[in-house]
Amino acid sequence: MGVRNLEFNPVFKAYRDMLNTVYERLLKLKNEGASVEDAVMQEPLADLEAQWGGGIFNGEKWIGIVYPAVY
Repeated sequence: MGVRNLEFNPVFKAYRDMLNTVYERLLKLKNEGASVEDAVMQEPLADLEAQWGGGIFNGEKWIGIVYPAVY
């Protein structure tokens, strides 16, 4: 399987879509002036936990890592 075939892999597409959703939600909060703590309290990724939260990062930890880099 070549690299170009990754775009057609449904697992990678779902992961890319999830990352885009996370970015859009966190960008909205950042543009509203929310701090990292505010963003964590609002739980903007709660609906993604069932599918994506079983790894080493839950929503709270993911926000803490990613939020400072969202612009």
